[in-house]
Amino acid sequence: QSIHPLSKKIYNKLEIRDTITPDQFDEIPGKGIISLISGTSVAIGSRSFLIQQEGLTNEDIPATNESGSMVHICIDGYYKGYFTFENRVRKGLKTLLEDLERENHEAYLLSGDNSFEENKLRNVFSNWKKMLFNQSPVQKLNVIEGLKNEGKHVVMIGDGLNDAGALQASNFGIAISDDMSSFSPACDAIAEGGSLENMHTLLKFSRASFRIIIASFVISLIYNITGLGFAVTGHLSPLVAAILMPLSSVSVMAFTYTVTRIKARKMGLKIWA
Repeated sequence: QSIHPLSKKIYNKLEIRDTITPDQFDEIPGKGIISLISGTSVAIGSRSFLIQQEGLTNEDIPATNESGSMVHICIDGYYKGYFTFENRVRKGLKTLLEDLERENHEAYLLSGDNSFEENKLRNVFSNWKKMLFNQSPVQKLNVIEGLKNEGKHVVMIGDGLNDAGALQASNFGIAISDDMSSFSPACDAIAEGGSLENMHTLLKFSRASFRIIIASFVISLIYNITGLGFAVTGHLSPLVAAILMPLSSVSVMAFTYTVTRIKARKMGLKIWA
């Protein structure tokens, strides 16, 4: 029942298709899953989650120095082991960060994984960027709120339910999804997993679109003021004025549509008919 990316990876790895519907199922975002299956209690999640939820101790769950995401398993209060997932940097992330750096934007990494991933990510994140690990959903949300309180405009890019709060709190939230048919957290935009390298172009196109909207308002204002001047001075007949009035809306729509398509084509973006 879980739609968490790691849950799906475990399911695909086990290659077991005979499923059982649990009697009870609770998923705590950023922590883990608690379920009851035929009277058997099963808890899956982070190390701290099992210690808190199942009453286990640090000695019960061995600490490891492995990098990546770790999912621990506990059945009927007994620790059984863990899955380790090697995290791979998404294609296009380095290009995106380099483009943002050239425009003097700040970049932050908010990760729920352990800090052993830092060395791997140093090849992508230069020293001036900030990397925060072991971040819970609440901590991610607090970081976003803190940046906004400093007067900064924040764009949040996330790929999991753990990012839902931060995505909503940001000025503009973008959810990255490898499966567009699956559930995504509430956000302002959804992008395919392989589109990160085009994300900077999308942001530039958004700014360009805003300027196009402003220009269309200016054109409409000039058009109407000019027409009003002719109408007041009696240089326009009622019939001509009635024809020119709807043309104002048509001209603005035509201008916006044409200029937007031209701008998108110049940026190499795919244009839908």
